Amino acid sequence: IGPDARRWIYCTALSTANETVWDMVWKAYHENPQEYLDVYQVLGCTKNKTIIKKFMEFALTMITPGSYDGIAHTFYSLRSDPAEQYNYALDLLLENAKLIRE
Repeated sequence: IGPDARRWIYCTALSTANETVWDMVWKAYHENPQEYLDVYQVLGCTKNKTIIKKFMEFALTMITPGSYDGIAHTFYSLRSDPAEQYNYALDLLLENAKLIRE
């Protein structure tokens, strides 16, 4: 599956997924780090703010080079998907600005 199709497939499938499904996806990506950032790139597809916050907090507390890319990809995903996600992304950014700066 090509990268563009993969994002569309994941976004469509995960847009209505519950936390259990997201946790399974998260585990699968940790087992295959080559695919790691894809989870963050589709995080904006869900409207479930609990899931978004959970994965953002996880990325913010990990101290690895990939976590910073994940944070950037998540904000980009939230900004470019449904309009209500943009405001939520801004709230998360403001709430965690100090932690991101560090």
